[in-house]
Amino acid sequence: MKKYLLLVLTSAYFIVSAQLTSLNPFDDIDAFTSVTASGNFLLLGTDKNKIIRSTDAGGSWSKVEISIPTGINKLHHSGGAVFGVGNSGTVIKSTDYGLTWLALTTNTTSDLLDISSVNPFVIVACGSDGTILRTTDGGVSWSVSNPVAYRLNSVRFSTLLTGWVAGDDGMVIKTTDGGNSWNQVTGASGAFNYAVISLFGEDGIFLFSREGQAMVSTDGGLNWAYDFLPVYMVGDTVVAAWNYSRDTAVFADDGGGLSILALTPNGFRHGRYTGNAPILSKYFDVFRTEEKKFLAVGRGPSMSRLELNNTWTPLITMLKGRNLRFLKFAENGTGLVAGYQDGSNPDKSDIFVTSDRGVSWKLSTSTTYLTNLKTIPEGNFYITELYSWVSNDTGKTWRKLPEVSAIKRDLVFVDPYTGYCIDYNLSTPPPGYVRGRFYITRSGGTSWNTLKTYESYSIWKIFADKEGRVWITDNGSGIVNVSLDSGITVAEKYLPGFYTGDMAIGGNIGKHGYLVYDRARVFFTTNGGSSFTKTYENTAMVAQAVSNSIEGRSLIVGNNGKIIATTDHGATWQLLPQWTALNLTSVWLMPDLSFIVTTSTGEVLKGERPEIFTDVEDESPELPVDYTLGNYPNPFNGSTVIYFTLPADNNCHLEVFNSLGSLVLSEEIKGIRGENTFRFDATGMESGVYFYRVRTGGKSLTGKMVLLK
Repeated sequence: MKKYLLLVLTSAYFIVSAQLTSLNPFDDIDAFTSVTASGNFLLLGTDKNKIIRSTDAGGSWSKVEISIPTGINKLHHSGGAVFGVGNSGTVIKSTDYGLTWLALTTNTTSDLLDISSVNPFVIVACGSDGTILRTTDGGVSWSVSNPVAYRLNSVRFSTLLTGWVAGDDGMVIKTTDGGNSWNQVTGASGAFNYAVISLFGEDGIFLFSREGQAMVSTDGGLNWAYDFLPVYMVGDTVVAAWNYSRDTAVFADDGGGLSILALTPNGFRHGRYTGNAPILSKYFDVFRTEEKKFLAVGRGPSMSRLELNNTWTPLITMLKGRNLRFLKFAENGTGLVAGYQDGSNPDKSDIFVTSDRGVSWKLSTSTTYLTNLKTIPEGNFYITELYSWVSNDTGKTWRKLPEVSAIKRDLVFVDPYTGYCIDYNLSTPPPGYVRGRFYITRSGGTSWNTLKTYESYSIWKIFADKEGRVWITDNGSGIVNVSLDSGITVAEKYLPGFYTGDMAIGGNIGKHGYLVYDRARVFFTTNGGSSFTKTYENTAMVAQAVSNSIEGRSLIVGNNGKIIATTDHGATWQLLPQWTALNLTSVWLMPDLSFIVTTSTGEVLKGERPEIFTDVEDESPELPVDYTLGNYPNPFNGSTVIYFTLPADNNCHLEVFNSLGSLVLSEEIKGIRGENTFRFDATGMESGVYFYRVRTGGKSLTGKMVLLK
């Protein structure tokens, strides 16, 4: 027996009792609460007992869980140290930029909400119950005072002696002796709750409230001007602000929008600082870097960076809270999924892409009336909505395909050039009018030819393969249009045992194949669709999605975690153990026969190879028949995983070279058919470009990776 099969059978013990496991490395985190940065180092506070850390400007991330209390409200960089403040008087300190943390004794149990420093030694925090916390020795010891009885939300210092604190009920206090004593500033009071202070020297003071009010002084607090900014409040509070001069400031709201406010001799002027906002979320903190880029963190958890070209780049995008649909992967491990926020219009979807088999996702584009997403092995992505779009660069850019005569319902490509699509009328036309059309392209979608029109019923989904088979389902009457010659001739087939109103949700086309309808009814064919037989029905299951097929093995997923599996192209089915109670909305079978599912609440979960797929010792599953090579993460810090696929078991030789061509690693590997991995540890190596090469079976594959420290 092959060693590969031994590994498969050995893993079956874990499969029987396993749950579906999350691919999201931050699945236990609901929100990032604070962000600070210095150069390539980024630190994120969370609502759990974890700090998220990056040493390569957001390219890769790690969790720090040792000595971290739950819920850090604010992170602050001071000199060579980083401080974090949280609830119940929590203060933590790191001198190695977040790798290790020390809990400090503060002698207060009040919740601490903000922190600011005069220098590396003098640091002041504020919080609930009017608490002011101060150290003059870099955090070794702290003094506590309560000059007022109001919650204090923001603290800033303009000089070594002059500082400002603002809080609820219009409370503003000021120190002129470095925080030893505080006095109320009555001229800045108002019937609102201050959230953020921004300073420019000693003269420019901007106070922003949660409700959209602003109180501004350009003469050090002697005189104050009031403004109300409801139109610019995307969310319900200001979360950060920065002065660009004594009379001009930029502020961020919790919707991620940036706005500008300026006090002129003729009054206030205000407007958008940027033309767009990051991905929809509720943001808790925004940080401006030394390069004047902005980092926004919030629920999801999510993080985005505003680039100098005025566009937001998501660095971390989690899909929690979204109803996910249409999960698809290409052979190189890239994929895409659609999702819409609960409570929003399900026809308005965001499209997310992944380059690491579903571990991390980035927003690719947003669309309306989405009906399907597709991929082809060559790596192209397709969107079908009112129009159709293609991406040749894994979702970075999209190109609109030429329109056909009506609104597209579904589209499928079998290679980069040959594709089919169907359209439909939004309204129900009278008898004799066209309800839908069936088209073909041989030019990658630049032009389309009509193959058939439909007048008596609307058409719903289309399936096609490279052998010229095409199936088109209707919208609830059990008719399947079947072509065995690329659409030249089309015959109507009626499904036996069909229930009126059932809608097709997926299938796998082939000489042996099947169609699945939403009431968990499966119709199987052995002749490419010339005839169908019902082979499965489960009235307790609402089928939601169908996986791809690998040598006749595929999955159907549905409500309450239900999964059924086939090993014979759909002729017979087996209900798998219930590993989750979540509603499963899409599924994809990976080359090693593990699978990825999504849910109606935004989880992306991985299931190990089902035991039903490992019961034949002589037969190994279909794996990529070509050689592939890559590594993740890239760029990386510390270590990266080099992965490569082989069409057969073979000995391999892995080599890594630096940019000068010097050999830094040479390793013999017993390769197996399918995916192989090797963890490359770069500890002690210098930052730079490295090249890696795998030689096996007369082939030589080369890749490039970047080490950032």
